[in-house]
Amino acid sequence: MAKKSGISSDNPQRVSEGIIYALSQSQQSGHLYLLSDELCKEAMELLAEKKRKKSKEEDAEKQRAEDATHKALVQRAILNLVLEARLQEESGRIYLPRNYTAECETAKLIRAMIRTTPIRAGINLDDVVFQAEIAQGINLATQQREAVKMVVTNNFSIITGGPGTGKTTVIKALFAVYQSVVGGKVAFVAPTGRATRS
Repeated sequence: MAKKSGISSDNPQRVSEGIIYALSQSQQSGHLYLLSDELCKEAMELLAEKKRKKSKEEDAEKQRAEDATHKALVQRAILNLVLEARLQEESGRIYLPRNYTAECETAKLIRAMIRTTPIRAGINLDDVVFQAEIAQGINLATQQREAVKMVVTNNFSIITGGPGTGKTTVIKALFAVYQSVVGGKVAFVAPTGRATRS
């Protein structure tokens, strides 16, 4: 839009908005932040304008100088956006403010969870997990059984793996273990529609 409106690629406002857009787009690939150099590169590619093809050595030196000038412009714009609090920087990592806040708040919640006492309460975990397998009609592999015991003895755990590696089976066993040991309601949340149906 800026290009069609005749706004030059080195216009400070266009550069700033291009940087924010590049960082927003990186979320589509699952990134909460980009390192400063990565963001600079992404923004430069986004803001680059196609120019007529020149002969191999026609203006190689001139092109390098233009690239260096453009890079300095983008780096300065990133710094200004941080100073204006439109972006958040920490140890070279550049965040959109909402992502930085979300990450900090998540870290606080995890820290609080880790500090509380886990629910082991003198139970024989092997027996409880075995009974959970029977209740759910499943047969856990050794690693899955260890995962269930890890979750019960720690207040914060991450269960990860590709499709078909048994994460859903582990969750089913965990549900039965919690029902047996703690009782009450267990809440499940899922980031995808497919996961909610499991």
